[in-house]
Amino acid sequence: MEDIEADLKEAQKMYRRFMGRKVTRTFLTGANPFVLKYDRLMEIAGLIYRYFPEMETIGSFARVTDVTLKTDEELAALRGAGYDGLTIGIETADDEALRFMDKGYLAADILEQCGRLDKAGIRYSFFYLTGISGAGRGEDGARITAAVCNQLHPALVGANMLTICPDSRLYGEIRQGNCRCLSRTYRYGRTFLPTQVQIFTRSLPICRRSGIPWSVSCSTSWIQ
Repeated sequence: MEDIEADLKEAQKMYRRFMGRKVTRTFLTGANPFVLKYDRLMEIAGLIYRYFPEMETIGSFARVTDVTLKTDEELAALRGAGYDGLTIGIETADDEALRFMDKGYLAADILEQCGRLDKAGIRYSFFYLTGISGAGRGEDGARITAAVCNQLHPALVGANMLTICPDSRLYGEIRQGNCRCLSRTYRYGRTFLPTQVQIFTRSLPICRRSGIPWSVSCSTSWIQ
């Protein structure tokens, strides 16, 4: 907690230069901070409000399994403390890919745990990894994921390209012939929620943001 408080002190000092400017949102970084226990998250919120009393929301990166660790009452209390706008890397809702990637959850868990966030009033966005379903299953994976997203209420679905590092376990699976990757041309499945889609990647210079379903055909044409 000492490091967090030191960061908040530094941030407070920096923002004092901007007279009249309010800081209304904090985003916790570093892997998936929402994995922390309820008491620790509440303690962090208390520190944030001590240095920035005008704070309105606190976001963070999260995994589906992080939500599992909290009770419904704790989720509601976290929302009351300002936690809102989580970014969840679901990666995909394709169970076959989730099992192969050893993610530790399946599509049913995404539905259950994000449904609990909906009930608690905690908004969230998703990261989807294009290519994670492997060659020949890209469109199937996208359709399966879209079907799950359509049962939930993500504010945004961000599509990232699967980037495989040479020192990763997945790279070894590919070398052994246990996994075939997609080419660099992708087709994105449709969703029918008042949601935004973002497409960005470390591997290719692509950035696209659009609303769906209003501009699905336009975005698809642009991608292709």
